Amino acid sequence: SNEMKKLFGLFVCVLALSGCVTMRTNLTTFHGVNHSERGTIAVVPVNDEQKSSLAFQSHSNLLLQKLIAVGYAATQETNPSQYVAFMTYGIDSGKTSTSVVPIYGQTGGGTSFTSGNVTSNFGSSYNFNSTTTQMPTYGMVGAVPVKRTEYTRELNIDIYRSGDKPVKVYEIRAKSAGSCGNINAVVPAMIESVFKNFPGTSGKAVTVDVEVKGVDC
Repeated sequence: SNEMKKLFGLFVCVLALSGCVTMRTNLTTFHGVNHSERGTIAVVPVNDEQKSSLAFQSHSNLLLQKLIAVGYAATQETNPSQYVAFMTYGIDSGKTSTSVVPIYGQTGGGTSFTSGNVTSNFGSSYNFNSTTTQMPTYGMVGAVPVKRTEYTRELNIDIYRSGDKPVKVYEIRAKSAGSCGNINAVVPAMIESVFKNFPGTSGKAVTVDVEVKGVDC
């Protein structure tokens, strides 16, 4: 069941030494005409930078595996593919905000010790000591400023049916925000998010959460 899958995923994350984080992606997928049809597909770089990028090769291989899982087939190099997928992604320069984290501790009460010398009305004196315990009280004893930089990451995937006049069958727009400023570290999780809700309802914005092991940011 879905609940069992969620529990298993959480269990795997708990076991992972690197720890786990939940990455949230805002996703919208638009459907073109006859979008449910399938065939051979290739993930094609949009420019020379992508063509020579080892990171893009890794991301495009993951995208291809996800496309095969939803019904497409890999293309033999000698044959033109029936469908073509383009993928672009990017990240902004980040927005830094400062917040204050309070520090809580004991503000009063507890145990106190008193000692001294007392002289009575009859002229005799004696030493005394006393230990008093009061209910401790707690409150804010300080505050620490914390800076956080949040980056916006975007992933776009467009799938076309090949032909003299290519026809777009899927337009996928994904966006996430978080503290990781390394786009290549978060693209795999964003691709995972896309296919966790594929093809979904055309034009409907959804929020998808994916558990990922600590990424190298």
